[in-house]
Amino acid sequence: MFARLICIMSFTAIGSGLQGQAADTTHWCATPRPQDPLLREAVQLGTSNDSAWASKRDLDGIARVSRDQIVEVRDEATCKRAAVAYADHLRRYVSKDWKDAPVLVVRIGEMYLVDDLRAREGPDVYWEVMVFTKDWRRKASYGEGA
Repeated sequence: MFARLICIMSFTAIGSGLQGQAADTTHWCATPRPQDPLLREAVQLGTSNDSAWASKRDLDGIARVSRDQIVEVRDEATCKRAAVAYADHLRRYVSKDWKDAPVLVVRIGEMYLVDDLRAREGPDVYWEVMVFTKDWRRKASYGEGA
């Protein structure tokens, strides 16, 4: 029994290490803010005929899609993968101590927009939306300070 417990504890510790700094979080899909800006941006980015949105879509490598192909992701496993990919990028370029945190994930066709819901208004704001491919390679970013 004791050996089995040690084995389980070792496996848990190893598994936690492979997942960035994700050990303390159990809920990965963030609740959208009222009238969430990421959801509005996703619809504009994915569907708009406006030249500015079309240019951004082309620059970010996002295909134009119908409105029904823009979906808020609520699957915890996908949100966790997005949270780790998001934080890994920030650990690389902002602070090595950046913690994994719940994120809002919106799928546009086969691409993902990921936002950790930091404030978008106020003095000294720093927020960043990242665009990921279906295999979680970061394609682009936008935001205040990004």
